Amino acid sequence: EALLPITDAHAATCDDLELFHMPYDEFRADLLRMIDNIEHGSQRINAFLANLREFSADRPAINFRPVALPSLVNKALALVGTKVRKTVKTLNVDMTPGLPEVYTDESALEQILVNLLVNAAQAADKPDAWVRLEARPGVDRGVLVVVADNGCGMPEVVQNQIFDPFYSTKINEGGTGLGLYVCRKLVQQLGGRIDLTSTPGEGSRFSVTVPDNQTQVGDR
Repeated sequence: EALLPITDAHAATCDDLELFHMPYDEFRADLLRMIDNIEHGSQRINAFLANLREFSADRPAINFRPVALPSLVNKALALVGTKVRKTVKTLNVDMTPGLPEVYTDESALEQILVNLLVNAAQAADKPDAWVRLEARPGVDRGVLVVVADNGCGMPEVVQNQIFDPFYSTKINEGGTGLGLYVCRKLVQQLGGRIDLTSTPGEGSRFSVTVPDNQTQVGDR
């Protein structure tokens, strides 16, 4: 951006200026495309490594302790709430009052919520797109956390592979195919469970059951 005015001014004084065997206007456009491609590629590499690092040898061990879910949800929203709201029309949070503390690793569960929220926002395909985060007591025990959207949804063939490593429906948009794989692995390490229901054209719903005491973690 700093150099272009200088080169543009120089090109204006030269008839038929060519660079790298291309007319200046063509070279200028090609150069900007290359810079965009480099930036896009570096962003994909960064996202790929960020997810892959979760399972590298130097990842800290899971640290279980009682965690207040509302506080954890607020931290996750502080990280990605603005990004999600820029993508969808509404972001709703509905948490049942008086939820018990969950027995979990705070940073791991926070990453799960962040990944699910971003993934839900990326599925937006309607003017009235929404993402909803709900938390309530589980059916049998523990706490159920749901991240739902009314986005593009997934056919059954995609649902059967969506948690596989390196599988992504957004490769051309920078997807690494590791986000949901990371979520499932972390949920398993936390002694919980993650389920998916989705309908093409109507949206998706990811349900995560989180243990609320040490006994539940040991039972999984």
